Amino acid sequence: MMRIIGKSCTNITTQKQGNFIHLYLNGEDWGLYPNIQQLNNDFLKEWFLNNNGIRWRADVLPEALKSTEETIPNWGDGTAALNYLGEDTVQYQRYYTLKSSEEANPWDYLVKVCDVLNNTPIENLHDSIRNYINLDATLWFLATEIIFSDDDSYVHKGKMDYYLYWDEETGLMNPLEFDGNSAMGIRNVHWDLFYNET
Repeated sequence: MMRIIGKSCTNITTQKQGNFIHLYLNGEDWGLYPNIQQLNNDFLKEWFLNNNGIRWRADVLPEALKSTEETIPNWGDGTAALNYLGEDTVQYQRYYTLKSSEEANPWDYLVKVCDVLNNTPIENLHDSIRNYINLDATLWFLATEIIFSDDDSYVHKGKMDYYLYWDEETGLMNPLEFDGNSAMGIRNVHWDLFYNET
């Protein structure tokens, strides 16, 4: 339902399109099912001047899901929230999966964004970060997650289950909503505007 209603937000934030289909298999009526656009190169072409940028999914490799003293921090702990993990790009590969890139060193772009976001003095952050992150898109991304109470999201799920797209044309990082299947839950209707603010 969130995808269908979310179409009304497409003039303010990147959103996958969705509709309902009436499914028939071998003449048997299986009812209504959601039909949701994939977050792939076709999607990127619709929203950006080209799809030659870099796309990551913020998730955790399966081996890191086994919670032991050696694997902590673990899934959903906020590590994939654009935290700076040092210059070694291998550290980021535990928390982000590279989905597409035509760049020689794609991880360097992610490390630079994380570095600026986490290590710039707060009085200089606004002026600096706007050169690395699409602030308008990021704020709308966060706002729609809160408005739709999406608990399978960056805002609620330990800063997981979202995509990042570094746009080649602008040189800016853009967050993209990925998994809205848990949105509009009744238990989440009381989230305030600054829910899980850090």
